[in-house]
Amino acid sequence: MSHSAFLFTNSILEKPQLITESDFNDVCNYLNNRNYSQQQQQSLEDIAASKTRKASDVGHGQMINANTYQIKIDGVTTYKTSQMQALCGSGMSYQALKQQADFVAKTPEIKNVVLSISSGGGEAMGCFVAAQYFKDTVKSANKNIITYIDEMACSAAYAWACISDEIIMNPEADCGSIGVVCRLIDQSKALDKAGIKPIYITSGADKVPFAEDGSFKQDFLDKRQESVDKTYAKFVEHVATMRGLDAKIIKDTQANVYDADEALKLGLVDKIMDVEQFNLYINDESEQQQVQHTTQQAALNVHTTNMKQNMLNALKNNRLL
Repeated sequence: MSHSAFLFTNSILEKPQLITESDFNDVCNYLNNRNYSQQQQQSLEDIAASKTRKASDVGHGQMINANTYQIKIDGVTTYKTSQMQALCGSGMSYQALKQQADFVAKTPEIKNVVLSISSGGGEAMGCFVAAQYFKDTVKSANKNIITYIDEMACSAAYAWACISDEIIMNPEADCGSIGVVCRLIDQSKALDKAGIKPIYITSGADKVPFAEDGSFKQDFLDKRQESVDKTYAKFVEHVATMRGLDAKIIKDTQANVYDADEALKLGLVDKIMDVEQFNLYINDESEQQQVQHTTQQAALNVHTTNMKQNMLNALKNNRLL
């Protein structure tokens, strides 16, 4: 395996991730079990090149009724469009979502934003900051945010779901996994069995994370655990704040995944609706807003007309007309 491929693999495996175990294992197993030949490595690079796009080209939303804008968050979530997205074949970057927030905020006809989520999560990098930015930007423009969990909203995907004013969940969906994962592979015994002994010549005691026998240094493992714990603390605080829940309730979930009924009892979601029910719900909401807007506009017009008439009467009475 080339040095660049080694660095890419470690950049994914060794960093804290907000992703379900099954989704993370799919990525890890591919990275660790793929053929190390140049042909296979080129294949990985080809995949990444063909599927990686700029953030501005990813995840554009669409109007689904007169005043509601839908943004789909499908697949792995990432800090920016990356090779991790390419490996998973789909995804949404936090940078693209921030761009969507800017677009929504400056578009007057948009009154509601629906985050339609089917994702097992993704990268921790930039997740909470971007989610907070999205909420602040959209809410400052007086728009509503509604999440619909269609299939799954776990880990990083739930970090986005919980920024909404209301979370509605498909009765067959899952959510939760409020935890952090980091995976390391100790290859020291395999290398020893193969008669291979890596030798590192370095300056700086912590330049490489390996002990002389090829296993990870305990100090390195402790630092990785500290990093995971810090990210977890941020995750718990984020969810607790957004949902108005006690942090203990979040911690007590122990990163479990919940069905709709369990999620509703825990306060992780607000309502349960199938797709058809949700479509009716969001369209009814839109129609009510339009009626309210029409009524308010009519009242404003009457008020304006009355003010003009009063001014004319006052001017006439004072013989200025």
